[in-house]
Amino acid sequence: MVGTTAVGSAFFLSACGKETEITKTITTTVPGSTITTTIPGASTTIIPTSTEETVKYLCPVCDGEFESFINLKTHFELEHSDEGQIVQRKNWVNININKQPYELKVEPNWTLLKVLRETVGLTGTKVSCDEGQCGMCTVLKDGAPVLSCLLLAIECDGANITTIEGIASKEALDPIQESFLYHNVPQCGFCQPSMILIIRDLLNKNNAPTEEEILGAISGVQCRCGTYPRVVKATQSILANT
Repeated sequence: MVGTTAVGSAFFLSACGKETEITKTITTTVPGSTITTTIPGASTTIIPTSTEETVKYLCPVCDGEFESFINLKTHFELEHSDEGQIVQRKNWVNININKQPYELKVEPNWTLLKVLRETVGLTGTKVSCDEGQCGMCTVLKDGAPVLSCLLLAIECDGANITTIEGIASKEALDPIQESFLYHNVPQCGFCQPSMILIIRDLLNKNNAPTEEEILGAISGVQCRCGTYPRVVKATQSILANT
């Protein structure tokens, strides 16, 4: 399931090994509507009835309906653990991305980078070398920087992933983003998502990093515009204002 859109099925595995599919599709009829116009001679338009489909997860014991596999599994473990176990279909992963839970059907060779960009639609994480050499695809996995082009999505089951889209709040930019803008750090801007996430991790671990420590943290990101001195200045500015 991607957000709230189902892309596969899950199964209930009984004590005797019998599998029962636990998803069902619910079709909802959306009534047609009438648009009335005041233009002389114009006819009334009726929008035809349409249907919408949603997927629910069913408890195979009590027929309870749940919005996600995680909710069903939690219910089953609390209420029906003696009946067997809930197992997910092969190649499904549950990942928290920017504090939002996702249930994703992935192929064994898909990288986290591919899933973030092509499945979830978070394109702030950049594709460049795709070989772990440039650092442009850096995201935070459980708070630590990782190269998403080298990490298989299947390895991220249960992980907390933060991308550049999740660094700010709804009300304001992150202080690092504000400082980068104030000090005109970006030129082409292609490497800035990785730079910002790495600095966020650094400041979470060290509230007074030296210039050498800042440069060391971002040394794995190949910025062809040469913005490293500006990154240092922007980071030091944050420290001076806290």
